[in-house]
Amino acid sequence: MSKKETVCPDCGGAQIIAGRYLGQTDAVGVGQVFRPGGLKLFKLSWTGSDIPVSSQFQACLDCGLFWNRANPQKIRKVVQALGSDTTKKELGI
Repeated sequence: MSKKETVCPDCGGAQIIAGRYLGQTDAVGVGQVFRPGGLKLFKLSWTGSDIPVSSQFQACLDCGLFWNRANPQKIRKVVQALGSDTTKKELGI
């Protein structure tokens, strides 16, 4: 994972991690989850690595950026537990 000089468009925070947006089928239908990048590959099967997100996204017509919110404590917990040493170092965790 390469570190990009990126800040949050909402708060200007520098602890940004890229990841994948995944549709997930469960007993009640399809939900959306975020999976942070930079996790240790052998631990991805751990069920807590996917973070639920709202189905509502925001989008900018000028630049195409789209975003959503997820629970920051959940993201931090997943990265602390499953993040590679490189990812944790890049994020100062």
